[in-house]
Amino acid sequence: MLWLRPRALPALLRRFGLRSIDSRISLFWPVTLGIVIVAAVFRLAWVEDMEYKGDESWTYLQTRIVRDGGPLPLIGMPTSQNAPNPAGSIWVFVGLSELFRPDSPTELARIGHWMNILAIAGLLVFASVCVPADTRAAWVWAAALVAVNPLAVVLHRKIWPPSIAPILLLGVLIGWWHRDRRWGAAMWGFLGVVIGQIHLSGMFLAAGMAAWAGLFDRRGVRWWAWAVGVACAAWPLALWLPTAVEQAAANPTGQIRLSNFATLNFFLRWVTEPFGIVLSYSLGNDFGDFLRYPIVSGTPTYLVGGLHVAIYSLLGYFVVSTLIRAWQQRREWRQILTGSGSASLFMVNAVALGYGGLLTLSCVPIHRHYMLVTFPAMQLWVAILALSNRRPFAFGLTRGQALLLTLCLVQSAVSACFLGYVHENQRAIRGDYGMPYAAQIRCGVTPK
Repeated sequence: MLWLRPRALPALLRRFGLRSIDSRISLFWPVTLGIVIVAAVFRLAWVEDMEYKGDESWTYLQTRIVRDGGPLPLIGMPTSQNAPNPAGSIWVFVGLSELFRPDSPTELARIGHWMNILAIAGLLVFASVCVPADTRAAWVWAAALVAVNPLAVVLHRKIWPPSIAPILLLGVLIGWWHRDRRWGAAMWGFLGVVIGQIHLSGMFLAAGMAAWAGLFDRRGVRWWAWAVGVACAAWPLALWLPTAVEQAAANPTGQIRLSNFATLNFFLRWVTEPFGIVLSYSLGNDFGDFLRYPIVSGTPTYLVGGLHVAIYSLLGYFVVSTLIRAWQQRREWRQILTGSGSASLFMVNAVALGYGGLLTLSCVPIHRHYMLVTFPAMQLWVAILALSNRRPFAFGLTRGQALLLTLCLVQSAVSACFLGYVHENQRAIRGDYGMPYAAQIRCGVTPK
C-alpha cells in the first residue's frame, strides 16, 4: 500500500495540506496522533471528578431500571420548556448500558468519553478520505480545536443526551457529504432525526440543513432517499408528541419571546465558543478563583488569568482581521454566504445559517449546550477563516497558522488547569458544574 511506504510520506503530507519540518519528517502522522491522544487525556482524566447532577443521575438510574427488568421509557427527561425530550434521549443510554453493562455512573460516563474520542478520530479519517486536498488542513485544525476546547472537554465528559451526539453527528456529516447518492442522503436524513430525538436542538439542525440544501443545492440531493431515511427514524415521535404538547401547554415557561431573537446569542456563541471563552458558565462565582490558578507554594500564579487575556487577544485579532478581509472581498459576499464552490464552506453555512437561523427565529433561549450539535462546524469555520490569512509570520508559518497553533496551545493549558482545579477542589463548585461526583460520594450528597 502506497501510504505505508516511508518515501510516500512527503507526497501524502502535501495531499493533506500540511507542512514538514524538513524533507525527512512528516508532521501529519504525529499531529493526527497527537490530536487523538490529547482528546483522550482530557476526556478520560479523573473520571470520578465528572459533573453529576439531577439529569445525569436520572439518566443512569433509568438505565439501571431497564437492566433490572423495568419498562423501557416512552419519553425522555424534562426540558427547560417543561416538555419532555423524546425517548431517544434515554434509549441511547439504555442501548449503551445493555451493550457494555456498566455498573456505576463512572463506567457509563467512560462509554461516552470513548465515543467522543472516536468521533474526533473519525473526523480526522473523514478529512483524509473525503475532503479535497485544498481544504483538508482546515479540518485537521478543526479536530484539534474540538479536542482541546474547554467547554467541549466539560460537556464531552458528562452523562447527558447532547454529550453523546458527536459520534452520530459524524455520521450526519458523512451522509450530508454524499447527499448526491442514495445511501448518503438516507443516512443524513435518518441520523439527523435520530439526533433530534436525543436532544431537541437536533431537530433544528436537521431542518436547518435540509432547508439550506433545498435553497442552494436542490438538484444535488437525492430527496426521496433522504425522505425515506427521515421516515424510518421518525416513528418514535408518535409516542412522544402528544405528551410533549400536553405538558408544554399545561405548564408554559414564558421563555419563548422576541427578546431572545434580538440577542442573536447563537451567532455570538458561534464566534466566541471556539476560542474557549466559556468556563465562567461552568464555574460561576468560582471563576475568579480559577483565574488565580495554579497556586504554587501557596502563592497564586494567575497563569489562567494570563491565558484568558491571550484568548481574548486572539479573538480580537481574529475578528478584526476577518472583518478587514471580508470588506476587501465584498464583491464575493454572495458566493461566500452561500458557500458555492466549497463543500466545506457550504457545510459550515448550512449549520451556522440554517441551524442557527432557525433556532434564532424560533425565539427560544439559546443555551450553550445547543452548540454541541454544531460539531465540527464552529471550529471548522474558525480554521477556514484563519487559514485564509496567508501573510508570513515566522518559522515558516502564516499568520493564520500561527493563530490556530497558539489558540490550540492556550486552550490546552486552560483545559488542563480546569481539570486540575476541579480535582483539587473537592467541594461544590459555585456554578453550573456543581459538586464533582467523587465529592458527592465522599459526603453522601444526593445529586440535584
